Amino acid sequence: MKRFREGAKRLLEAKKVHIVSHIDADGITSGSIASIFLDRNGIKYDIEFAKKLDEKTIKRLQAEKHELIWFTDLGSGYADLLTDMSVVITDHHEPANIPPVKREGGRMRLNVAEGLTHLNAHLFGMDGAKEISGSGMTYLLATAHRGENRDLAALAVIGALGDMQDNNTDRRLIGKNVDIVRDGLDAGVISVINDMRAFGREARDIIKFLSFASEPEIPGLSGNRSAVIEFLKNLGINMMNGEKYRRWCDLTYGEKKEIIRAIKMLIIQNGGDEEKADSLIGEVYVINGEEIGSSLHDGKEFATLLNSCGKYGKAEIGFRVCRGDRGKYFKEALGFLRDHRANLVGAMRMLQDRPITEYGSLQYFHAGNEISEEVVGTVAGMLLGSGSVKKTIPIVAFVNTEDGKIKVSTRGTKEMVDSGLNLSQAVSEACAEVGGAGGGHDRAAGGTIDAGKEEDFLRTLNRIIKKQMSQD
Repeated sequence: MKRFREGAKRLLEAKKVHIVSHIDADGITSGSIASIFLDRNGIKYDIEFAKKLDEKTIKRLQAEKHELIWFTDLGSGYADLLTDMSVVITDHHEPANIPPVKREGGRMRLNVAEGLTHLNAHLFGMDGAKEISGSGMTYLLATAHRGENRDLAALAVIGALGDMQDNNTDRRLIGKNVDIVRDGLDAGVISVINDMRAFGREARDIIKFLSFASEPEIPGLSGNRSAVIEFLKNLGINMMNGEKYRRWCDLTYGEKKEIIRAIKMLIIQNGGDEEKADSLIGEVYVINGEEIGSSLHDGKEFATLLNSCGKYGKAEIGFRVCRGDRGKYFKEALGFLRDHRANLVGAMRMLQDRPITEYGSLQYFHAGNEISEEVVGTVAGMLLGSGSVKKTIPIVAFVNTEDGKIKVSTRGTKEMVDSGLNLSQAVSEACAEVGGAGGGHDRAAGGTIDAGKEEDFLRTLNRIIKKQMSQD
């Protein structure tokens, strides 16, 4: 923790800190943790949220002459350019562009400019794609100072869930995230239960909850509302609470147990094994103090709310919600969530009539201007989990951006990652090959390339992925 204490000391010696954070759930929770840490220690700050960090943004920040800049959930990919600035980075993305240097204990340090405190998960032997998020790294700094601020563990857990770090064979958060969860339990800010892990335990009615389930897909039920209704009737489950449909969180323990038993039988009867059936159940992270049935009570749903704010350019609304606003800003966030869901439904309907093209070791589609660049990654992930495309190779999505470029989004599965897939490395290299830039995580990555370079990008990406997954 010495390096984290050093980072905290630098921040607490500043008169004012400028926070720069990413716009997704992990970035919004990272920025929130950073702001609360500074608030509690009487340090002034301002904050901005960035869709990406690039040379143009860095030059602007350099010209603004901030006393100290704290990059949260971004910064490591451009650490070599962060010169002429006083900087602290708490990030979990793979560092790029800087040759690492070994030191005692097998850990790594980076050749970086003076004035930079670089706290990246990978430099401490942690896998930033699986074991800790950007908000987790920011949380470690916040708690390094006199062991305080452990109540902020809830935000770090939400950030990790937003980055899907619980989507693994253990069906729970792993690595350093486990210590953060333990802090949250000790502080009383979260609870952990074993339950069905499909999205929407709190916010969706029971019919949507089951018909939208995709990891794993439920044979005969996923995507089939009428079949779900018949399934529940046959089990004798009362679907109504007055004039409203009941939600999963409204069901009794016995009702949940009966439904899960029946779903496991469906999976096994349709060729699935015990392991696939068991993947229905895993750790679920509940945010204590939030209203039951609220989009904030379930950690994964909280993260989705924050993501919807970021995707529509309103990360600061999610930031206010993280800091405790349950009035005006929460209502606005719910509006973005409704819009986000409607846009996803529209995008999926549009793709029903659009062919998905196989290209060697991957598959792709080009949506042009028909899908927003803010949601295309989510849509690609939903499509991969829908059963309507191949589940054995990653999917690539292209859309046009407002500035005439092409946004690339890629998604894989944990099974692909187990077979060697690392989309962060593959997309970063393929983008660079065609003059663009990209990166991310092993099963979800993205980038930007020039229009007209799609074919060259696909050719390079296919070659890299084929090698990663050992396909001859």
